[in-house]
Amino acid sequence: MSTMPESTHLHIGSLIFPKIDQADFTGPFEVFSRISDSTYHIIGKETEPLRDTHGLILVPEKTFSEVPLLDLLHIPGRPGQELLMDDERGL
Repeated sequence: MSTMPESTHLHIGSLIFPKIDQADFTGPFEVFSRISDSTYHIIGKETEPLRDTHGLILVPEKTFSEVPLLDLLHIPGRPGQELLMDDERGL
């Protein structure tokens, strides 16, 4: 098993989008946001508030062009993810 040097700072991001199921975002958030020596980024196409499948409002903190190079990108599933994949404007 490989281990990372203790001096390595990780950048971890989760992509959020309309019609996401917040449980698919917040469950992994609880794990990833507790990793030592890391920064957790919440990313969206825009930084405008968006609603999950049940109406909960979520707000991305950074857009794709604003986020640093990531070591890990988490893309939650559910209906919104399928709509995102079909978006011809792209990410």
